[in-house]
Amino acid sequence: MRHPPRLSALLAGAALTMASTAFAVVGTASGAAAAPACTVEYSVVGQWSGGYQGAVTITNNSAALNGWSLGFAFPAGQVVSQGWGGKWSQSGASVTVLNESWNAALATGAKVTGGFIASWTGANTAPTAFTLNGTPCNTDGPTPTPTPTPSTTTPTPTPTDPTTPPTTRPPVSVTAVSVTGLRQIGPTTAEATVEITTDGTGPVTLLVEWFTGDQQGSPGAPDGSDTLRRQGSTHYTLTLSHSVRGAGCYWGARATTNPAAASGGSLQQVFIRRCVIT
Repeated sequence: MRHPPRLSALLAGAALTMASTAFAVVGTASGAAAAPACTVEYSVVGQWSGGYQGAVTITNNSAALNGWSLGFAFPAGQVVSQGWGGKWSQSGASVTVLNESWNAALATGAKVTGGFIASWTGANTAPTAFTLNGTPCNTDGPTPTPTPTPSTTTPTPTPTDPTTPPTTRPPVSVTAVSVTGLRQIGPTTAEATVEITTDGTGPVTLLVEWFTGDQQGSPGAPDGSDTLRRQGSTHYTLTLSHSVRGAGCYWGARATTNPAAASGGSLQQVFIRRCVIT
């Protein structure tokens, strides 16, 4: 006579089925996570005693982003003193780079590059873990060359000049930025001329902010902005046009730079033709 299956056997069989299902789901999730959401290339552009210039290039491998944040940690006590291509901040070993307004959009497959100046002591070891908007990234490309291990055979020394400066200089200083001209070239169109002078040929970012108002000497209400990046010269003359949306009788243009100029910035206003001085 056949007996019904014991309750304990039924429960064991159900548990085995559930466990098999759980392992199948875990395997699928692991396979989906294999494709990284981003790739980061970290490199040392130039290095000198106690300091170096570095660069990071982010490749977005996931859906398009409108705003991004890169995070990583220095393993050897490096400290960032300035950066560009993003808003750099550091707390202890942790570094965060936030997008600028002009490079916030990062399409699928698109790249964005930022640079920085940092100090180092002992060994300039590269960071190995990066995140983009909190998601871990793969690392790719060159990293700083580690200090070589001395060999048992003493090589013949090559004479060097100890006073030779590093081949790559830090970013330049901006000695002056000025809005040298502001004109009304149409009923709602302004044109500004900006001049920048630097002490080297490194990269400079210019931000021109537009304003409208009814009071001379006061910028007024914001009316938009333009950002440009230049390098390769020590003097730049840039002309920008802008479609004014505000209704004030004074149009203004203010120019600032990154790195910041010693004077901070320059503002100029123009009284437009459709207004009448009373």
